[in-house]
Amino acid sequence: MKENPDLEVVMDGEQCSLSMDTMVLLKGSKHKEEAELFLNFILRPDISAELTNEFQFICANKAAVEYLDDDLKNSPLCVLTDDMKKRIFMINTFDADAISAETDAVMEIKSSR
Repeated sequence: MKENPDLEVVMDGEQCSLSMDTMVLLKGSKHKEEAELFLNFILRPDISAELTNEFQFICANKAAVEYLDDDLKNSPLCVLTDDMKKRIFMINTFDADAISAETDAVMEIKSSR
């Protein structure tokens, strides 16, 4: 969108899936304290904003929004609108048919380039 200002986000009442990367501490981890320090560090609002500014993904850390670059702070691609939040659903399935359908859809989109 930075390269082509004619592009815009359009969802027009449609639902949209959202996925998130997650981090976990395994039971019995040898470096639990270090892992906790790292997680606490990247969840700090200023650091979370730096990561979002650099990699430009959805900012799920509400406290980080005030630290974002202005173009991201005002972008619905980074800070979701309340309307978009209402229509988001998480894909949380390991059903073989659903995964196959998702794979087919992605392949169709990618092959249409």
